[in-house]
Parts: sequence; structure tokens; C-alpha cells
Amino acid sequence: FGEGGTYIDALGRVVKIEQGVALVHSSSMWHAGHPITTGTRYILVCFLLSTASIEHSRRFLERGALLRNVGMPLAAKKAFRMADEVQKVYTHAEDVIHERVSGFG
Repeated sequence: FGEGGTYIDALGRVVKIEQGVALVHSSSMWHAGHPITTGTRYILVCFLLSTASIEHSRRFLERGALLRNVGMPLAAKKAFRMADEVQKVYTHAEDVIHERVSGFG
């Protein structure tokens, strides 16, 4: 296919990868398919549940602090918001996993 890519809101740009390469990101990260100009694009979507939310939140917090320190307050705000959203998503996922696992008794 021609053109295309994935727009990642936190980066503010389109990420383009080669055929056969995977783009992996948190499901809570705002993203969208960038339009293709020719051909057909096939997408394989996989969802992984993890309880490693602390590490993801920490990375967003570090990124936010860095952006704030270099004078990019709007980008920093997005990173801090993502840290909060990641924590919410994983907290909910942990609750769902616990609920389902405890049902196996």
C-alpha cells in the first residue's frame, strides 16, 4: 500500500513502519490509522493484559517532566495525562482479571 502509517497523538506525528514490523503501544494511547493512497492495508490487532502499570506510568511521568523542563508545557500535560490514563486502564484490567480468576475457585 502507499503512504499510510499510524498517527500517535502523544507524539503528534505519523509513525511509519516497514512491512512485517509490529508497532506495539498501550491501548490507552490515542492513535489512528493514517490514510493510504494505494493498495490494501491489512492490520493484525492483538491485546495483551499486563499488571506492569507502574512502569508505564513512571515512563510517562519522566517524559512529562522532561518536556516541562525544556519548555514544552502542552506536550508535558499530555504525558502526565497519559500516566493517569495508563494507571486507570491497568487498575481496571487488574480488577477484571482478579474477578475472572477468582471465579475459577
